Amino acid sequence: MGRKVMILDFDRLNLVKTLKWNSILIKILFVTFPCFAQHTITGRVINEDGDPLIYAQIVLLNPADSTLQYFDVADDKGIYEIKRIRPGQYLMQFSFAAKEIIYKSVTIPSESGKNLGDTVMKPALTEEVVVTADYVPIQIKQDTVSFNAKAFKTKKDAVVEDLLKKLPGIEVDKSGNMKALGEDVERVLVDGKEFFGKDPKIATKNLPAKAVDKVQIFDKKSEEAEFMGIDDGVRERTINLMLNEDHKKGYFGEMEAGGGTKEHYKASGKIYRFSSKLQSALLGMNNNINDFGYTDERHKDWGKQVSGRNTSVAGGLNLSYNKSKINRYFGSYLISSTKTILDQRTSTENFLKTGSYDQVENLAKDERNTPHKANFGVRHHFNKKHNLIIDGDLSLTTNNRETHTWTQTHLNDSLVNSLDNLRNSHSDQLNFSVKGVDIIKLNRENTQIKTDIDASYDKSASEMDWTNRTMSNTPDRFTPDDDFQDDQTDNLTISVNPILVQKIRPMWYLNTSFRMRLNNSNLNRSQGSTGQQNDSGDSLKAEMNTRELIFNPSLSLERNTSEYRLRFNLGARWNQFDKTLDNHSIGESGYFYILPGIHFNRTARKGRHIHVSYQTNVNMPTVNQLLPVLNTVNLLSLYQGNLELIPEYRHTISSSYWLFDYFSFTSLFVRVSGSYTQDKISWSQTTDRDLVSSITPVNVPYQASASSYISFSTPIQVMGLKVNIVSHENLSRGITMINSEENVQTNLTHTFGLNFENRRKQIVDIRFGGSVSMTDSKFSIDKLMNSIYYNTQYYTDIRFTPNEQWTFDTEINVANYDSESFTEAVNIPVINAGFSYYFMGEKATLTLYGSDLLNKNIGFRRTSAANYLMEQEWNTIGRYVMLSLKWRVGK
Repeated sequence: MGRKVMILDFDRLNLVKTLKWNSILIKILFVTFPCFAQHTITGRVINEDGDPLIYAQIVLLNPADSTLQYFDVADDKGIYEIKRIRPGQYLMQFSFAAKEIIYKSVTIPSESGKNLGDTVMKPALTEEVVVTADYVPIQIKQDTVSFNAKAFKTKKDAVVEDLLKKLPGIEVDKSGNMKALGEDVERVLVDGKEFFGKDPKIATKNLPAKAVDKVQIFDKKSEEAEFMGIDDGVRERTINLMLNEDHKKGYFGEMEAGGGTKEHYKASGKIYRFSSKLQSALLGMNNNINDFGYTDERHKDWGKQVSGRNTSVAGGLNLSYNKSKINRYFGSYLISSTKTILDQRTSTENFLKTGSYDQVENLAKDERNTPHKANFGVRHHFNKKHNLIIDGDLSLTTNNRETHTWTQTHLNDSLVNSLDNLRNSHSDQLNFSVKGVDIIKLNRENTQIKTDIDASYDKSASEMDWTNRTMSNTPDRFTPDDDFQDDQTDNLTISVNPILVQKIRPMWYLNTSFRMRLNNSNLNRSQGSTGQQNDSGDSLKAEMNTRELIFNPSLSLERNTSEYRLRFNLGARWNQFDKTLDNHSIGESGYFYILPGIHFNRTARKGRHIHVSYQTNVNMPTVNQLLPVLNTVNLLSLYQGNLELIPEYRHTISSSYWLFDYFSFTSLFVRVSGSYTQDKISWSQTTDRDLVSSITPVNVPYQASASSYISFSTPIQVMGLKVNIVSHENLSRGITMINSEENVQTNLTHTFGLNFENRRKQIVDIRFGGSVSMTDSKFSIDKLMNSIYYNTQYYTDIRFTPNEQWTFDTEINVANYDSESFTEAVNIPVINAGFSYYFMGEKATLTLYGSDLLNKNIGFRRTSAANYLMEQEWNTIGRYVMLSLKWRVGK
C-alpha cells in the first residue's frame, strides 16, 4: 500500500504545524500595520502543461522559526507579486492543492532581479490523494470584491438570490432588495452587461446559482469614464455575475408548475442563451403566492415587506448582441400585472405639547398595477479613439385602485372624531429618457473631448373621486361630502455637458466641464364636489409651473497610479428658479452654490482596500411641495404646499475598508458615512382642538445623520464552523415644527447580528443565529414622548442532502417585538419546510413545500416618526402546502 496524504486548505496545515505560538501575534501585527519594505519580487506559478495555477499560495517565511513574513496569491494568469519586502534571507514556499510543496531559499534583493520567472508545480507523489481543500472564497483587487461561487454551497435548484444570502457583506431583505458592503445595490450585471435594464432583482430572482462562477461587488464608474481611463466621480453600487464557461455554450433554462392548498398555484418558464456575442433571455410567470419574479416598484425601499395577497402575471424578453468585442447593442421589454388585496391596520400614538392622542386606521384595498418597461442601448466604438454611448428607457404604467378607510381618533379613551372614506382612482404614467455620450481622443490620447446630451420627459394623469363621512364630537356634527381630484403633471429636462480632459503630467489629469440644464415642471389640478367637474365656477382649478435653468461649471484634478486614485473636484452651481401660479409669476429666485468634492481609493496590499470620499449636492423643491392648494382627500390629515421653499444643500462623507486574509479566510468590511443638510425640507404640523392635522412642507435649519456598517467573517477550525458578525449603527437628528414649536428629534438605532454555519456542507448545511435591534427616539418638545423599543429575530436554516437524489430543507424564524413604548409584545414564529427529489439525471425536480406551517405569519412593523409612534399590521397569504414539478432544459 502506498502512502495516503490528505491536503487541507491548500496545505495550510503543513504551514501551521511549523508555526510557534508567537506567530499568532506576528500575523495580527502583519494584518494590522503597514509594511515598510523596499523591494518587490514577481513570477508565475504553472503546472506541467503550462496552465496557470490560480490561487496558488506564495509565502516568504523566516528561516529561523518558519513564521510568515510576506505572502501573495496567484491571479487568474498564475502571476504573483510580493511588494515592500525588507532585505534579507527568506524561505520561499509554493503550495497548491494536490501539488507538491516547493521550498526555495531566496535573498532579497535577488541577484536575478525582480522577476523570478516560472515555478512549475508537479502532482504530489502518492498513489492516493484525498483532496478536501476549500476554495478561496474572496479576492480583493483594487476596488472590486470578488466571491468564488463554488466556495458557497447552495441547493441544486437555487437562484442567484439564494447564493447572495450566503456571501459575507451582502444582505437581502424579504422583498429581494440588496445591500452590498453597507450600501443599496443599484444595478446587477451579467458578465458585465445589462440584464433587463436597471432592475437589479430580475437577474437575482431568476438566474440559477449554479450558472455563476464569480460574484463581483464594486462601485461602478460610468462607461465613459472606463473608456477614457479617467475617473468622473460617478458611482453605482453594482453586483456583476460572472457566468461559468459551461453556461456560455448553448442554451439553458427551466419550466415549473405547481399547485397547492387554498387554490395557490405557480407557473413559470425561463430560457437563457449566453455566448461571447449573444446574450438572450425569455421569461414568463404567473402565481398567487406573492412572488414578484421580475419587478415591483412598490417594494423597492430597503426593509419594506410585501403586503397583502398578490396575484402576478409577467413576461419579458432581453437581447444583447456584440458585433465585435467592443461594439454592443441591447434592448429589453417587460410587462407585468399585479392584483393586490390588502387589509391593513395602523395604530399611532400622536404627541402634542399638552399630551397625546391615539388614532386607528383600518384600510381595505383592491388594486391592479400594470407597468410596461422597455430599454435600449448602443455601445459603438468607431475606432480606439472615438466612442459613442446611447441609453434609452421607456415605461408606461396604469394603476386602478379602490380603497375603503375607516379612521377613529381618541383622546383620553374618548372618541373625538371618525372618518369613513371610500376612494376610487385611476392613473396613467409615461416616463421616457435618453442619453448620448460622444468621446474623442486627440493628441496621442493626451487630450479627450466628451459631450453628454440627455433628455427626459415624464407625464402622468390621475383621476380620483371619493366619498367622506366625517363625524366630530367637539361640537357634535356629521359632515358628508363627495369630491373629486384630477391631476395632470408634466416634466421636461434637457441637459448638455461638454467636457475637456487634458493629461498634464504622467498620471496627472485636468478635467473641465460646463453643464447646462433646463427643467420645466407643470402641475394642473382640478378638484371640487362630484358632479361639478364641468362647472368651472364651483370647482377649484390650479396650475403650478416651475422653470429651472442651471449652469454647473466644474474643475477637477486627478492622479491615477497602479495603487491609488486621488481626485479633487471644485464645482459651482447657479440656479435661476422661476415659479408661476395660474399663469401669474410669483417670484424669480437665483441660487448659487459651491460644490467641492474629493475621492480617494487605495489598494494597500493584496486583499486590502481603502476608500474615502466627500461630495456635495443640491436638491430643489418639487411642484407638489410648492402648490399652495389644500388637499382634502383625507379630512383628518390635510396637506398644502408652500411657495416659500428654498433648495436643500447637502454634504456627504463616507469611508470604507475591505480586508480578506487568504490564509485564515477571514474577511472584514467596514463602512462609515455621514451627511449634513442645510435648509432641509421638513414638515410643519398643526393639530386643532378637533384633532385634525394640517401639514405643510417647510425649510428647517438642518438635518444630520451618521451610520456605520461592519461585517466580519472567519472560520473556527477546531469546531468546523464559520462565524459571521454584522453590526449597523444609524443616528439621525432632524427638526419638525409641531403647533409652531420647534421639535428636535434624535433617532439612534443599534443592530447586531450573529450567526454560525458549518464549513463542510456536502451532506448537512446548517446556519443558525439571530439579531437584535434597538431604536431610541428622543424629542425636544416633550421628554414624555421619548421611546425605546427592541426587535429581535432568531432563525435556523437546515438542509440535509443524504444523496444525489434527495434534499430536505427547514427554515425556522421567530420575530419578537417588545412591549416597551407599545401596548403589548408581539411574537411571530414562521416555519417553512419541504423536500425535493431529483431524477432523470437531475433534469427534473419534484418538490413538496410547506409555507408558514404554523399559520402565524403577518406583515408587521413599528416605527418612530416626527411626533408619533406607529404600529402597522397587514394580511399576507398565510399557510399553504404546494407540490411542484420543475424541468430543466439545456445545461
